[in-house]
Amino acid sequence: MVHDDWVKMRRVSLLYCLSGFLSLAYQVVWFRVYVDRFGATNLTFALVLCNFILGLAAGGMASRLLVDTIGKRLKIDDRLRIYGLVEILVGATVFLTVLSRFIPADLWGSFPYTASNGVFSPTFIYEFSQLAIAAVCIFIPCFFMGATFPLLCQVFRGTARFPSALYAWNTLGACAGVLFCQFLFLPQVGHDHTLWIVAVVNLILGAYFLSTGGAAEVERAAESQAEEPPAEEPPPAELPAAESPTIGPGKVAAGLAVPLMLACLGGLMAGAMEGDMFKRIAFLGGHTSAAMSFVSFWAILAIFLSSWLIRSQPSIRLDQIKVAAFVSIVCYYAAWHFAYPVRDWFTQRDYDAAMDIAPEIVSTPGFDIHFPSNMWQSLFEVGLFVFAPLFCISMLFPYVCNRVHGARRHLGMIYGANTLAFCLGMVVFTMVAPRVNIFYSLKLIFVLMIAGAGLLWTIYEDRRIAIWQPLAALGFFVLGCFL
Repeated sequence: MVHDDWVKMRRVSLLYCLSGFLSLAYQVVWFRVYVDRFGATNLTFALVLCNFILGLAAGGMASRLLVDTIGKRLKIDDRLRIYGLVEILVGATVFLTVLSRFIPADLWGSFPYTASNGVFSPTFIYEFSQLAIAAVCIFIPCFFMGATFPLLCQVFRGTARFPSALYAWNTLGACAGVLFCQFLFLPQVGHDHTLWIVAVVNLILGAYFLSTGGAAEVERAAESQAEEPPAEEPPPAELPAAESPTIGPGKVAAGLAVPLMLACLGGLMAGAMEGDMFKRIAFLGGHTSAAMSFVSFWAILAIFLSSWLIRSQPSIRLDQIKVAAFVSIVCYYAAWHFAYPVRDWFTQRDYDAAMDIAPEIVSTPGFDIHFPSNMWQSLFEVGLFVFAPLFCISMLFPYVCNRVHGARRHLGMIYGANTLAFCLGMVVFTMVAPRVNIFYSLKLIFVLMIAGAGLLWTIYEDRRIAIWQPLAALGFFVLGCFL
């Protein structure tokens, strides 16, 4: 790649880091807005996160169609200009959250509440309508967000391992977005002003790309490079796997069955684990809107570091990721098996420190101290239980993206399938399984993880997926549901 194209790629990566910052800033603000409206419950957590992920999934799957439609209707050939327009659409549609407050309350009647045992509660129609409006306000901007990753990967389709690098930059910005909003923007200016600031920055980002563009030169350079015959054809064994022109040798090289299955497995296990984590954090005394943000922060940090590992270590193969999937299960079980002793140890340490500083206050009747006692301790506590297992399981998706990207395929379907599976896992372990019993759900997560890791262990990139493989994993999970 020529120097100018490398500069464009670096510029895009850095600014996509800013896009990740803005995306997770939106998520944190939406958490706060809808916690105020619906309470800090599993429903609010699922409402925000599931619509966030569903929007990304739908946008990823529709990315090619959306880009082609915008290009034809507006006669724009430069994909980076189209990317700028999509970012403008993200910033503009975020204001739906503000506009939704101006919907007249009397649309549902003069008093849309019913009395039950002396307590007034919203009618079903009113409550459902409020949830639907909130879902739309989150889903639409996230739909446009989801179209951006496959779009940028398509622009730089001639650059090996670009998806994992781009994904890492985006998630790095997302980590910063969570922390800045939770510790700086929300306490200082509140969620309303934060939403306005972030949306305006998003519009400026989009306007910059819309005015500058630059994708046409990159794509022409990639095409000319692909057309040039190599000076000497290297033997197949010396080709780096991440730069190989196929997913793998053999029968599945021309298809997407294997990468789709791998992407779905990674998304399903990560989503289920993250949904389960929020409930467990609540048992430890972290049932707050900040805990929602902190789970997201550590999950995104895990994704960033795993993506960067895949980007920097092209020697990593699927066999090592299979081992990491089982390590993820062990880490998750160990973290929660020792959760209460660890919490009690930190509580005792804080108690002893308080006793050394002010024993007369500690000895006062009614004095109590517990861990975590502040926001930073809560952030640390969540990290103890969230980071390691999600880091291990998060290596699968960037690995698959690199392999598909090496075959010069569009990543929209892979990205969409991964995020859709993530949302499915989130819904099952946030809303469905706990309806049976909360402790039933806490046990069932390990059945799903073992079934998923077992299925992953049977998949090879150079072989077709036999029907017995997913059926065996599904049968194991169903059996676990009853046992």
